[in-house]
Amino acid sequence: MEIDEFQLDSRLSKFENLVGKLSTKSQLPKLLHLIEADYDQTSIALNTHIKNSNNKINKSVRSLELGRTNLTSTLSVFHEALESLANSNIQSTAISNRLNSIKKEAHHINELADFVDSVKLLKNNLKIIHNALDNKEPNYSMIAQCIYEIDQLPDSLVHSQFVQRCVPTSELPDPPAQLVEKWKSHLSKVLSERFTRASRDTDVSTLTECFKLFPKIGASDLGIDLYSKYICDIIAQQSRTLMTHTSGDPLFYSKSTLQLFKIVSTMMNEHSKIILQSYSAKFMLEIMQKVQLETDLQACLIWDTFTDVVSLDKVRSSLQENYDMKSLQAIVLQCSNFLQNWSMYCQFFSMKWLQFSNETMDPIKIVPCLTNGKFNSKLQDNIDTFHALALHYTTYCFKSSLKTSKIPNLNSSLDVPLAQITEDNQQVISPVLEDLAVLIKSYLVWTLNSGQTALVTRSLDSISQMIQNEYLISFLQSNLTKLIPRLTPMLKLQKYLTAAPDTVDSQKKFTSQFAAFNLKETDMESVLNLHHYITYLNTISTNESIFKDLFENEVIQINPHFLIDNFKFNNEHEVVKAKLLSVLKYLLDNNKKLWNWAVMMLYQNVLQENLHRLISTLFQRNNEFLSTLQDFEDFENLHRFVEEWKKLLNPYKQVLSTVSFNGLLSTIVKDLCPIIEDKFSSLRFNELGSIKIEKLLSIVIKTICMDNYQLREWFKKLTQMCLLLGFEDDQFDPNTQDLKDDVLNSLNWLLISSERISVRQQRVDKR
Repeated sequence: MEIDEFQLDSRLSKFENLVGKLSTKSQLPKLLHLIEADYDQTSIALNTHIKNSNNKINKSVRSLELGRTNLTSTLSVFHEALESLANSNIQSTAISNRLNSIKKEAHHINELADFVDSVKLLKNNLKIIHNALDNKEPNYSMIAQCIYEIDQLPDSLVHSQFVQRCVPTSELPDPPAQLVEKWKSHLSKVLSERFTRASRDTDVSTLTECFKLFPKIGASDLGIDLYSKYICDIIAQQSRTLMTHTSGDPLFYSKSTLQLFKIVSTMMNEHSKIILQSYSAKFMLEIMQKVQLETDLQACLIWDTFTDVVSLDKVRSSLQENYDMKSLQAIVLQCSNFLQNWSMYCQFFSMKWLQFSNETMDPIKIVPCLTNGKFNSKLQDNIDTFHALALHYTTYCFKSSLKTSKIPNLNSSLDVPLAQITEDNQQVISPVLEDLAVLIKSYLVWTLNSGQTALVTRSLDSISQMIQNEYLISFLQSNLTKLIPRLTPMLKLQKYLTAAPDTVDSQKKFTSQFAAFNLKETDMESVLNLHHYITYLNTISTNESIFKDLFENEVIQINPHFLIDNFKFNNEHEVVKAKLLSVLKYLLDNNKKLWNWAVMMLYQNVLQENLHRLISTLFQRNNEFLSTLQDFEDFENLHRFVEEWKKLLNPYKQVLSTVSFNGLLSTIVKDLCPIIEDKFSSLRFNELGSIKIEKLLSIVIKTICMDNYQLREWFKKLTQMCLLLGFEDDQFDPNTQDLKDDVLNSLNWLLISSERISVRQQRVDKR
């Protein structure tokens, strides 16, 4: 039985309750008996518990004793391991020290072995060099290689006391360093002589062999100097050859410069491979500078010869003395080619320079040795002369074209049926424009190919002013101004006939209603004036496409790399592109103003009066549209209007360019639309009349606008006026007399409220 403290408390409480309930003495023995029985039972349980606890304690003690014994044994083993580890550390330290000592000894041995090998190499190479130099035909390649190997040895070895004592022999008593320097000096002299002789004898293999040996004997600078001189001599010789073979070619000198630059470029490409095999890239830059000096000298000689032969300064001073234009063209072309060749060469040279200098440069910049050269200076000094000559040639040829050009005949255009006329049809223009386009294209080629941004900017300003003043104003505007007084409303566009007046068929007469503005037979001189005016107008409209082709399409759009290739430095192609577009905008703006003016003058002087009369015939009486069933279908006036309109306008559609004819139609519409609106506002309508006016105006608008549907937008207000006439009474607000809100919101009205009310008042049969 287990002893439970809770049970003991419970029993004690039980007995305390029983004691409290005793009422007789006879109950005491019973209570005492219970207490004794419980006591015996509890004593037995307590003894059993004590016994079991002692057993457990003894067992735990024995287990702890066993653990202590095991721990003591483990500690003993651990101490033994620590002692062993300490001994191992001592041994490893000793081994490490021994290994380091062995490595140092091995390093010393290797150094000694290298030293011995180097001394042997030094001694052996000295002997080889000495023996080779004693031969009648020394092997200079082997000697240079031996010297190169000696130069790779440390200076501390060559100048060491051991070498100074052990290497010298009876045959070579001098110190090795002194011997090597003496042989280097000797070999430099020998190789220089051999190189010079080989270059004179054009022995390329010997020359190349000698050139490759200079770096091995520490004479790279000498090799570069000799090779530079060799290349420069070739350039000078080639240049002299070019100049001695003179010919009658008018471009001889510029072509000679081109050949010179090609020779130099080819030599740089080819010889750079040889140079970089034995020399570093920095030596290539040195050679390029020296080659450029020679190239600059030879180019200057060609330029000076050219300027002397053509007397460039005298040519500029004698421009006003009717100088031969063919000779002037050749001079201008040569100057342009000089600049172009120089620009291409500068690009090539700068790209090569950038390649060998291992630098990155964005944008690319021109190398200073090019800009600082005399040839570049001479070209820059003559930029103004070239500009003056090119501009004078272009201006003179243009003025000559004005004197010789003849205005073409329009008669063939009047024979073309309207059905065959398309936007692609080439209408008659002045041949002066074609001549001008050729001259401007040549001028732009000369200047843009030069690669000179400042020249291009100035030239574009000059040519734009020349086009504006000499072509647009002095030629086109002046001729139009002279013709305008000769244009009259009675002038009819027809074929120009050179026959006598009595042989010309008489004009057909119109009905009596149109007799007031019937066009009489036109004299041929006036017809010719009108033909000329139309030709000039077509020319002005064609200017836009020509200018765009010259200043944008051909140099920017079609060939987008043209400007980039010609203006590589400092992103100058963007400057040139912006200038071209600026000049184009300037010319197009001025041409547009001239065209608008010319179209307006044609309309006001020839067509306006006649068209106003035609419009008047449609609206002769205010009550004309108070229609009945009898006159509802009477459109006789409309048919005559359409017929007369076509007689007036169709010939212009045949001869005018699409742009000019559309411009003329636009001018007509802008003028007539307000007039028709005013006429409409003066009329009175009934229900049939509102339908009739809608049909009439529909045909009138179609006739006036022809195939140009965009122009019909101008009649939108008039169309809304017709629409208002057809609305029912219940669509109007009786209070405001205007349209109801739902009707107003259904359409984007151009008419204001007062105008809508006024149109509504024109209906005589409204409620």
